[in-house]
Amino acid sequence: MRRDSGFGSVGIKSVTTLHKILRKRIYMGDFDYAGKTYQGIHEPLVDRTTWERVQEILDGRQAKKHRKITHDFAFPGIVICGPAVARW
Repeated sequence: MRRDSGFGSVGIKSVTTLHKILRKRIYMGDFDYAGKTYQGIHEPLVDRTTWERVQEILDGRQAKKHRKITHDFAFPGIVICGPAVARW
């Protein structure tokens, strides 16, 4: 069963698609071509300040996902694998 992201009414099928859209510079008036960023002559859909704030929010969410996972086991070293003499 697929979870409904709620964006289908505007043609966005997933959160991943929405994330890709929010990352595009073209919506604030810039575009990337051949490894360089250029200022477009089109009218931006969002102002630069708003776009940069969205990027900060997305970056902050991404940083929270990369955390070190530690396991605190109650009895480490009690289980021993005979042939390999490895301890768990």
